[in-house]
Amino acid sequence: MAKKIEADAPATSFDHSYISGHIVRFVESSRLQKKKAQETIGSEFKSRFFYTESLTEVCGQRDRYFVDERLSWYDAIESGGLRPSIDRDGNVRLFSEGVKNSQHAKWCEIIEVMASQWIERESFRGGQAAEHKSVDLILQALTQLTRYLPELQQRQPNYFLDVETYKIGVTLQGEGTLTLLIGGNSEVEYSYAQRQEKGTVRISGIAKLTTNIRNSKNIWKLLNLQGVLG
Repeated sequence: MAKKIEADAPATSFDHSYISGHIVRFVESSRLQKKKAQETIGSEFKSRFFYTESLTEVCGQRDRYFVDERLSWYDAIESGGLRPSIDRDGNVRLFSEGVKNSQHAKWCEIIEVMASQWIERESFRGGQAAEHKSVDLILQALTQLTRYLPELQQRQPNYFLDVETYKIGVTLQGEGTLTLLIGGNSEVEYSYAQRQEKGTVRISGIAKLTTNIRNSKNIWKLLNLQGVLG
C-alpha cells in the first residue's frame, strides 16, 4: 500500500503460529458430533435470544445494548449530529456539542485526536491550497469512517492515514491481518493476509456498501475475514 502516517499508539506484535488446542480432531463419528453439538446449543442458548424492531435475532444483554447504541449512532449521523468538522482551535470534532451520549463520545474521542494530529502535520507539508485540498479529503474520509466506528471500535483497530490518497486506513489483527482503506465514497478497499506453513494467503478487493447509512453494519462481513468474531 501507499505511504502512511500511523497513529501515535504503541505497536503490538502478534504471533501467527498455530495453537495445537485449536486444531479440530475428527475422531468421533459425524453423527455423534452432530448430536453433541445439538445438545450444547440447546442447553447453552435456550431462552437467551430476543429480537430487535427489525426482527434481527440477538443473543444476550451485551449484544442488545450494542445494537441499541449502533441504531442510535445511525440516527445521529442521519440527523446531522455526527459530522466531521474543525473547531476554532483547529481540532477535529466528529459530533456536535448537542450530542450527549457517552458511548458515542467514547467512540469519537480516539479518532478526533488522531485526525487532529494528521491535519496538523499536513499544515507543514505544502502551500495553503495543497493543505486545504488534503484537509477536505481527510474530512470526507472521516465522514465515511464514522459509519463503521461502532463495529471497528469493538476490535481494537489501529488507524493510519494514507498520505498519497488521504484515505483512512484501519489494521486489525486476528488469525491474520486485515487492512481496510476508507475514502470519500461508500467503497471500502480491503486486503487480508494470513501466514501459512508455506507462504502467505492473500485476499483483496473492494466492498461496495452503498450510501445507505444503515447498510454500514455489513462491515462485519469484512471484519470476520481475520477470524475474530467478538
